[in-house]
Amino acid sequence: VAVAALPCWDHPEHGPLDPASFRDLAQASGLDRTIGRWLLDEACAQLGEWQSVSPAEPPLWLSVALSAHHLRQPDLAVEVARALRQGRLPAASLLLEIDEAVVASAADRELEALRALHGQGVRLALGAFGSGVAALTVLRRLPLDLLKLAPEVDAAPGAEPEDDRSRRALVAVGHALGLPVVASGVATADDVARARSLGCDLAEGPALAPPNPPGAFARLLRLTGGRLPDFAS
Repeated sequence: VAVAALPCWDHPEHGPLDPASFRDLAQASGLDRTIGRWLLDEACAQLGEWQSVSPAEPPLWLSVALSAHHLRQPDLAVEVARALRQGRLPAASLLLEIDEAVVASAADRELEALRALHGQGVRLALGAFGSGVAALTVLRRLPLDLLKLAPEVDAAPGAEPEDDRSRRALVAVGHALGLPVVASGVATADDVARARSLGCDLAEGPALAPPNPPGAFARLLRLTGGRLPDFAS
């Protein structure tokens, strides 16, 4: 149902690096806002191109994570509108993901900007749900379309029964609010099976689809006629 845009870095010495490898450096230098703006523009343009060449059914969502710095920018709504316009995408194609800790510390004006975007049709997801912040308080701060469990919550190796109970409770909270719950960071077949057993509605991670450059994903869409693997099956 969705594709996540990841700003991977093809480092000349260290090879391909995932976002976690340089996220702290980007935040410390203030570059994460520039990277976020570039990622939003590129990702919307790419999704628009994919949809015009190999329309997926149902239409794909595009998930883009917002950093705290990017969220603080006063022209965020203008950036989002421009990116959607350039990609010729409806607002519902875009899913903005904001981590639980970022939402907890966000100012009222930043949350109001997100509420306004949601009112225009953009979807909102709460990322890293259950990672330690007072989750129920955070849930009340935004209109949400999706909950993403923190990877250490949904895919902890060697999980104990009490850990399973905690994870199942988080999934139940999401369902009680009428929100689909995503297991993030699933890396093995066991992770996928655990996510299903906990009642997660969706999953993302290398066990289902490893990070790929845009060309590889375009080939997948052409080969499958726009129909992607279904976690529910």
